Amino acid sequence: ARDAKTSTDYFLAGRSIGVWVFVLAATATSFSGWTFVGHPGKIFTDGLPYAFASFYALTIPLTGVLFLRRQWVLGKVYRYITPGEMYSDYYGG
Repeated sequence: ARDAKTSTDYFLAGRSIGVWVFVLAATATSFSGWTFVGHPGKIFTDGLPYAFASFYALTIPLTGVLFLRRQWVLGKVYRYITPGEMYSDYYGG
């Protein structure tokens, strides 16, 4: 953070983060939102049997390894800062 010259350098750590760190960070972000907001709400509305859906959360890191690597590579090549920039570029928005 001390060597960052621009906001892009600060938020993306100078684009020096490896793919595994990116996958782990994206997985942690997904887990935190679902764990504290989505999952308890679904258990409340659908009942305790829905609690077994927690086991499906184990597939998130595997999915990340398969799909987030491409997003990481595209971000490095086209210098995207956010996924929104990538989607805007792809869909012409």
